[in-house]
Amino acid sequence: AKAFTGMDGSFVPVKETVEAFKKLSEGEYDHFPEQAFFMCGGLEDLERNAHEMMKS
Repeated sequence: AKAFTGMDGSFVPVKETVEAFKKLSEGEYDHFPEQAFFMCGGLEDLERNAHEMMKS
């Protein structure tokens, strides 16, 4: 990922990916701003991004 974005990539295990997909498809994160999803590895990244956006 770094060669294309200049940022380190991240590894998200399959189990975590499936759990995150289920939560996302059920609308658990619909209230998060769309920009918070950009360049996320997992839901922890999403929550951190959204929190940072809300602070500014």
